[in-house]
Formats: sequence, structure tokens, C-alpha cells
Amino acid sequence: EKSRGWEAGVDQEFAEGRVRLGATYFQNRVKELIQFSFATSRPENVEHAKVHGAEVELSTRPMDALILRAAYTIMDTEDEKTGAKLPRRPRKRAGGTVTLLPIKAVRIDVDLRYVGKRFNDAGNTVLLEDYTVVNLAANYNMTEKTQLFARVENLFNREYEEVSGYETADFSLFGGFRMTF
Repeated sequence: EKSRGWEAGVDQEFAEGRVRLGATYFQNRVKELIQFSFATSRPENVEHAKVHGAEVELSTRPMDALILRAAYTIMDTEDEKTGAKLPRRPRKRAGGTVTLLPIKAVRIDVDLRYVGKRFNDAGNTVLLEDYTVVNLAANYNMTEKTQLFARVENLFNREYEEVSGYETADFSLFGGFRMTF
């Protein structure tokens, strides 16, 4: 697999660094793209593929205890031999994070991720539905080198598939203790 790509973008800060806006255009051409075919249960080769699109990002810190981030990507993909869309690559993707910093040692992140409709197969016959997932994470710095953390993935127990026939995890809770030496 060989690829050649480029991107061009601009980032601009406003309001004494409390607001940042960015925009990027990207393009990638791939020769001999390797992708897995679930129909044949083996890897297949795409001779020439093209991926291009744009992304817009906005982040702001309206107050010291609150950070807001959002991003939106629109992307087109193509198997240049057949004209089909590349599998499992959505045209639209968006996300956002709200970060709360109520005290110096605590950080809480609420993350929202949207993935648009996309085809599951190279023949563009199986359409995967779009989905939105919300995750939650919290960290407490007990000392400079020790941290308690907890994370909830799929907060609202959304049923969705990233690949046709392969369900994703239900509501999942993780937690632990981290120590840095």
C-alpha cells in the first residue's frame, strides 16, 4: 500500500487566546489499498483510491473552569476503478467535548461523537446507519503523581454497528488508579 497526500489549513486565535477556529482541506491518493472483505472473509486490494475533504474545528474557553470543543468533517472517498465509495468511511463526522474544571485537581469531560451513514462493503450494497455516542470521563489528581479516574463509554446504551454484524459494547464503566514514577 502506498499513499501520497497533502493538507492545507489555517488556525486563528481570538479573544486573547480564549477562542480558536481552524479549517483544513485534505487529499490523499492511495495505490494498492488493502481492505478487508467481510463477504469473502479475506483482504482485498483497491488499485487506486481517492480520499478528500475538509474539517472545521472550534474551541473556546469562556471561563477558566469550562472548555468547549467542536469539530465537523466532510469527506468523499472513491475506488477510482469502480467509482464506488470506500467501505466504512462516513461522508460526515462530527464531535464535541465539554470539559469542566470545577477545582484544580478535577477534570470532567463529556464527549459526543456522531458518525454518518456509510457503506459496509466495496459494492456499496449494505448501508450502515448513522449513530451518536456520548462518553463521560472524570479524573482526580490526588497528588502530582497519583490520579483516580473513571470513564463511562456509551453513556446512553446506544445500539450501533461500526461494521455490519459486529455489535459494539453496551454501557461500559471503567475506573482505576494511575501512578507516575
